[in-house]
Amino acid sequence: SQSDKIVSQTGEANLLSTDSSQYDIGQDKDIKEMAYAEEAKIRKTPLNSSPWSLQIEWTANSETPITIFRVQFMANDSTDWSEVDVVASKLDNEDWYGKVDLLNLQPSTLYMVKVSSMNTEGYSQFSDAQNFTTPEKGKVKQEKIMASPSTK
Repeated sequence: SQSDKIVSQTGEANLLSTDSSQYDIGQDKDIKEMAYAEEAKIRKTPLNSSPWSLQIEWTANSETPITIFRVQFMANDSTDWSEVDVVASKLDNEDWYGKVDLLNLQPSTLYMVKVSSMNTEGYSQFSDAQNFTTPEKGKVKQEKIMASPSTK
């Protein structure tokens, strides 16, 4: 019906609402709200793995500097999360990088890893847990570095 919308002279329909909080008027564009860091993105492949260790890396986006990443990890058959804090490194723009060596692990074991980021607002919520499996004894995996093809 015509009563719930106003058609402007340009023909755009503007819905009327008593709740103005869901519409951005555009005047506050330069005011940045402090926000928690976005959920960390854990790389699905470990940088290195041995039967007793995993080297995991991730990135996270934050408008304010991330100072610490909190990493929690747990063997699939365990009930307790282990925790380690890692210093964040700045990449570019608002991206931050973290890397951790998880040591004293068990061979042929599935581990769940999740990451939270600390910025001026506090700790973000933890990322979804990413699963990694340590190799069986006697095997060491190191990721092969692929050379990018040269451009002709």
